[in-house]
Amino acid sequence: MDQTGLAYTVEVADIDEKAITAGFPDRSKADPAQLTVAIAKAKAVEIAKKLREPALLITADQVACYNGTIREKPESEEVFIRPIHLAAAAAAAGFSLSL
Repeated sequence: MDQTGLAYTVEVADIDEKAITAGFPDRSKADPAQLTVAIAKAKAVEIAKKLREPALLITADQVACYNGTIREKPESEEVFIRPIHLAAAAAAAGFSLSL
């Protein structure tokens, strides 16, 4: 964004991301693309409530996947540094643009 030369602000959405399952009873098995878009849209809805003037609102989310399972953010440093496997993981990202 800095490279565009446009003025912008960063807002944080106060949402419970883990409550968003994109229609899957087991969030870890949700479609990563659908889940990230659902979370990005939820962020947009929450942030839009705070806007006081017209704006272009860009929200995003990403998840990491390993062996077809969405991996959640680690709950502790110990969990973060524990090696899972020495195999490649995939990432998915979703975006939402609102005017």
